[in-house]
Amino acid sequence: TRPFFLEQLNLEVERCKRNNEPLSTFLMDIELIGVNVKENVLITENVVKALAQVIMEQTRRVDIFARWDDFRFIIALPRTSSELAFSITERMTMAVEKAQFDGIGRVHINAAVVETHGQYSVEEIITRMENKLEHMKVNDHSVNVTLADV
Repeated sequence: TRPFFLEQLNLEVERCKRNNEPLSTFLMDIELIGVNVKENVLITENVVKALAQVIMEQTRRVDIFARWDDFRFIIALPRTSSELAFSITERMTMAVEKAQFDGIGRVHINAAVVETHGQYSVEEIITRMENKLEHMKVNDHSVNVTLADV
């Protein structure tokens, strides 16, 4: 859940600040292509749950994963630089986009990554990722994964 994730992220931010270790966090925005989300609520919810399973299979034991809202997932990657987070995010994106889901054409993902060594608060991390995703949507970027200010 979101409250649990925020609590864990706050603990990780404090830990990375204390130990001067990187913490990367990324926000994934899911777009279901070929389905009318408002008319097919049950199909949509089943697909989102299946997506969560595919993503969870790509995470490590130390990673913190949560559904952020209807079509967004968030993952914190302790002791992970933005460069490594970028490749992890690409791997997850490819796994999701390769997966087959009943009732939809395909899935497209945009993701924004932020790295911190404790200089950003949890709120700043979230805001940076959300702003980057909004910028990608507004400008119709074809790039799937983009680093936010690191």
